Amino acid sequence: MNGRTRLALFAGLATLLATVSLGAVFQDASWFLPCLGAVLTVAATGEAARRSSLPRLVVPLVQLAGLAILFTLIYARTDAVLGFLPGPGAIEDLRAVAERGFTDIARFAAPVRTYEGIVALAVGGVGLVAWLVDTLAVTLRRAALAGLPLLAMHAVPVAVLADGVGWAPFAVGGAGYLALLLADSRERVSRWGRPIGRSLSDRAAARGYRGEIETAPLGQVGRRVGAAALGLAIVVPPLLPGLDEGVLGGTGSGFGLGGSGGTITVINPIVDLQRDLTRPENREIIRVRTDSGNPGYLRMVTLDTFNGTSWIPAELRARGEQDVDEGLPPPIGLGAGVARQTVRSQISVGELMDPRLPLPYPAIAIDVEGDWRYDTLTRNVFSYRNDTRGLQYAVNSLEVDPEVEQLRNAPSAPPEFIAAYTQLPEQLPLRLREELKRITEDLASDYDKALAIQQWLRTFAYDLSVRSGNGTDALASFLQDRRGYCEQFAATMAIMARLEGIPARVNVGFATGRRLPDGTWSVTLHDAHAWPELYFSGVGWVPFEPTPRADGLTPPPVYASADLEPLSLEDEEANAGGGGGRNQNFGGSTTGQGSGLSAVQLERLAASVDPSVAAPELGAEEEQAATGTPRVLVFVALGALALLFVPAIARLAIRRRRWARSSDPRRHAQAAWAEVRDVARDLGYAWDPAMTPRRTGLDLAQRARLSAGGEESLHRVIRAVERARYAREPGEMHDLRADVERVHRGLADARSKRVRWQAQLLPASTADVGHQLGERIADGLDWVDRCTAGLRARAGRLAGGSRSATG
Repeated sequence: MNGRTRLALFAGLATLLATVSLGAVFQDASWFLPCLGAVLTVAATGEAARRSSLPRLVVPLVQLAGLAILFTLIYARTDAVLGFLPGPGAIEDLRAVAERGFTDIARFAAPVRTYEGIVALAVGGVGLVAWLVDTLAVTLRRAALAGLPLLAMHAVPVAVLADGVGWAPFAVGGAGYLALLLADSRERVSRWGRPIGRSLSDRAAARGYRGEIETAPLGQVGRRVGAAALGLAIVVPPLLPGLDEGVLGGTGSGFGLGGSGGTITVINPIVDLQRDLTRPENREIIRVRTDSGNPGYLRMVTLDTFNGTSWIPAELRARGEQDVDEGLPPPIGLGAGVARQTVRSQISVGELMDPRLPLPYPAIAIDVEGDWRYDTLTRNVFSYRNDTRGLQYAVNSLEVDPEVEQLRNAPSAPPEFIAAYTQLPEQLPLRLREELKRITEDLASDYDKALAIQQWLRTFAYDLSVRSGNGTDALASFLQDRRGYCEQFAATMAIMARLEGIPARVNVGFATGRRLPDGTWSVTLHDAHAWPELYFSGVGWVPFEPTPRADGLTPPPVYASADLEPLSLEDEEANAGGGGGRNQNFGGSTTGQGSGLSAVQLERLAASVDPSVAAPELGAEEEQAATGTPRVLVFVALGALALLFVPAIARLAIRRRRWARSSDPRRHAQAAWAEVRDVARDLGYAWDPAMTPRRTGLDLAQRARLSAGGEESLHRVIRAVERARYAREPGEMHDLRADVERVHRGLADARSKRVRWQAQLLPASTADVGHQLGERIADGLDWVDRCTAGLRARAGRLAGGSRSATG
């Protein structure tokens, strides 16, 4: 294998190792094989082109053609010319795949499923990186520059993952880059002739020679580069931007208007309901026609995890999902004895754009165009491909009408439900627990406690001017001020129910809306709403309404209306004769018909409430992508700007440190002369350290045509440094800083404006800092080499002594 082929293999290996960081972006590893195909395609086509003696600049074009054919075979074979050439039809197919990929990136937070569009973009990115690495390292013989595209590939998961990717993937990618550099160095050295090999070392050892340092140049350089790469792998990742929620992801803010065309998008379902409720323009976004007297809530997303900061949807990837075309199963927990009727609704969505369907609960059948799926636990219906804008669909749902006694006498929820839907952070407002104890301590059943919580909250004031939020701090303010809107009301009731051991969660969607003369219901932006759901065995998830909206659109359900009074423990025992009370034994509960969960559902439920898994933000639409991309550009621009100013800042720090350390006359003169030297070098004047200060000063004065004042200042500095170097006692010296400043102005006046700006932003003198640092690192690595060689030699002598003793 010749050196060039070896270098091509190491270029491909470096790219593959760099792709390890992409693993954190996906939920499984099926993305890796097509990426491997892209890397192999680049390596194979490049090697074939180079062996064909094609011009060097033609090789990258051949590799790009190979990538185009590979993409056509994978994603557009049916419309390709001859089955593999990218014709017009294939190009259109590839464009559609790319559009789906960008749409999915905008909608879903990492880690994501391996959807075709996203994988296609990943394959394209990896292929382009492999092409750049091969072109730089093999075709153009600039292996060091190949680190830039490799670092760019690592920056992608760092930018989109909230917690970054850690140091291990960076170290693996760094190892690949190191291997590429060593392969390039070996190939270059091999052109000089036969390198010093092991045989020569063996012969030297046989003669009794034991050097303190291994003299093989490649081994020594390799250790230096390896140690430096390892250090960078450990130090650099913490410094890279693992931005909260990702640069591209971000959590948006509530129901909002999109960036163009007035399209309404849903980004985060509860973070900022307030914005839509207070919009001056109250636009209709949904029209409902139903054969029921009231369409009820239109639910879009269920939030079943409270992390202390906000309510969020639990991790979708941990749950099962099914196609709605196959129908929805009976709702969890709904027993046969609960009254219900099937309701048919026709729903038309206007400019609301979201990947989740607004639906009455519980829906049992949906007739909708597109690829729509439902979550088996929440029954939220969503799509990876479609959105709701302009969508018309029909839904059959159950209108459940439980009796009060069915709720009051409901058996305990399954232990799994209690474990999953009563989790709360340790830190909660103390006042919340105190108020809860006050209003529920004399009540027996979960239903009566829920009713008391709801009625107590409805004594609060509905106020859209309060600050948005549903975390612990917002709840403390809500309890203190006793005013808020649906976000605080729903969040507080769900938390209080969980404190009582009642499974609870929060739903976000739309309230009923207003009935129009033609019998349809109009749902507007101002109907955006959040409400709690509590679980009762035998009935299932039951909505409550703690929010007292002034417009009357959120009355409590019949089973939880204000004229119902909670029964105390004594009242319930008297009514039930002491034997009909609710079973409070959570460990071995008895459940009503239909309240149990299948083994698969229980497994998914346990996975869905894993606190170590971060919840994705479903429904991050094109508005999020449009705002995320500028954020990335701004971040890159700020980073580049910061790097641009690093030399200038370093030069300023050196100057200040130099003057600060000139405590005595001798050091003061040396500092002044060093400052003149750096100023001259920054402005592009030649500086020969072998020349005397007087000769150097004469040359500078002639080249810059210094004025009389500037030349006099320069000579004062020269005389001071000569006394400092050669006189036994330099004597007292006046402050030379003013002289140095005048010399600086004189030298700068003789240069163009471009040179002066370059001296300020990119001062050449700061390169000395890098050289000095490199020398110190090299000295340290040489010390390690000496220690290693000494230990190896000592181990050899000990081993030799042992063999002699044995013999």
